[in-house]
Amino acid sequence: MGERKACFNEKCSAYKKRTKHKDEAYVFCPICATELIVVCKSLKCYEQLPNPLEKYCDECLQKQQEQRDKMVKAVKTVPNAAVTIAAATPTIIKATKDIIKFLPK
Repeated sequence: MGERKACFNEKCSAYKKRTKHKDEAYVFCPICATELIVVCKSLKCYEQLPNPLEKYCDECLQKQQEQRDKMVKAVKTVPNAAVTIAAATPTIIKATKDIIKFLPK
């Protein structure tokens, strides 16, 4: 379910436009009547999948995993930054009060 199929006939306009068919009812290309092949579900990828039960190719899965790891790492650093800011806040407040004392009235 949710698979994308594409035509691999080089003369077909659907192949030239890299059109992917989402509907499972399509078994053959509606333009050239060539059998459709299951391709990667990623928008920019047009790689043929060896196993029709998979949704993404290995390269796209790797990119997704790298993106997840990057997001998790970014989320983990946010609390550290918050602790640093919270620790520096009393010093900033004190410095601000000292500056205000020296400003002309």
